[in-house]
Amino acid sequence: MEDQNHLQDWTEYARAYLGDSFWNEIMTIMQTYSLGFPQTDIENAGKQSTWETKEAKETKETKGPRIDLFQTTHDLIACVEVPGIEHVNEIDVRIDGQTLLIAGRLRTKYPKDLAILSERCTGRFERHVHLPVPILKDAVTAKYAHGLLEIRMPIIRQPKQKKIRVE
Repeated sequence: MEDQNHLQDWTEYARAYLGDSFWNEIMTIMQTYSLGFPQTDIENAGKQSTWETKEAKETKETKGPRIDLFQTTHDLIACVEVPGIEHVNEIDVRIDGQTLLIAGRLRTKYPKDLAILSERCTGRFERHVHLPVPILKDAVTAKYAHGLLEIRMPIIRQPKQKKIRVE
């Protein structure tokens, strides 16, 4: 009985801290940190071993492939996991203001109805990543090899200060 009281206390604290939809928050955290990238708008989602919140299903929000974003002195570099892309024209990369947009479709080699277990994510995806600094859009390059898309975006260097002469 004491354990049940502790659980009830914890539940109340969790609700107070995370709001009424605290279970959705917990599921989102579990998706992000322990299950790879969650998928919601996927052709074979019924066979996927991913966790999906009710809110994600209703909004059709797609998390898409995992992305690492690095910043060097001169560039932002995005590395995107997109295995199974056969032709580079299956990937769409765009820059809109300070947002990197990546879209495409991940395919499987075999028909989905033959799957007994399907953990690889397939289907259409679209990712929008906010870029922390302005970039030179005309100098952006993208290369795809061995299931990784590397996007190099040169950073616009603006002077930190400019002395203004007062007349």
